[in-house]
Amino acid sequence: MSFMETVERARALLQRNGRVSLRALAVEYGLGETVDVLVEELVEVQQVARREGNVLVWVGEGAPEPAAAASAAAAPDSAPPALDSGERRQLTVMFCDIVGSTELAQRIDPEELPRSCASTVRSASRPPSASTGTSRSTSATG
Repeated sequence: MSFMETVERARALLQRNGRVSLRALAVEYGLGETVDVLVEELVEVQQVARREGNVLVWVGEGAPEPAAAASAAAAPDSAPPALDSGERRQLTVMFCDIVGSTELAQRIDPEELPRSCASTVRSASRPPSASTGTSRSTSATG
């Protein structure tokens, strides 16, 4: 993904959520230290966000008016606006590298490899199941 595609995705995420931490942006888009370049683009160049410490706040089109935000803060009994009606779930991604699988794949029939690795894949899938999680998919690059 190009940097500008990352900027567009980050912009959409920020607009949707209203506030996003710099750390979350760095993790989400694999930016590391270059997250400052993304912040510069959104804050100074596109002028759709402002930085509040380690958080970006959406100020572009569709941002709440300052008076509306103040009146909402003054009325604590009112229900907070829904940011997103979508369902949120915790996700854990597990990566396993089977040592020697590349060499094994070169020695045996390609259709036999999945059967040879099946018990290892089943063993790796057990921890999520034991924690009431599920294993959604497995893939191989060998």
